[in-house]
Amino acid sequence: MNSILQPLFATAPLTHYFLKEFQSEKSLRSTKIADSYAELLKEGRAARSGGAVRPTDLKNSLSRVSR
Repeated sequence: MNSILQPLFATAPLTHYFLKEFQSEKSLRSTKIADSYAELLKEGRAARSGGAVRPTDLKNSLSRVSR
């Protein structure tokens, strides 16, 4: 999971969208996966000083879709 999330977090346009614009457009195109990713990204930014985040909600959302 880490090897997938690191490149996503490093993709500047995607990160900008989820940090700045996603909330204002959330009512137009909200999915559980997008909501989980946005929350994980915010947690990751808040824990930047060496803290770790667990992608449990995102992993669960992806698992539900892949069934």
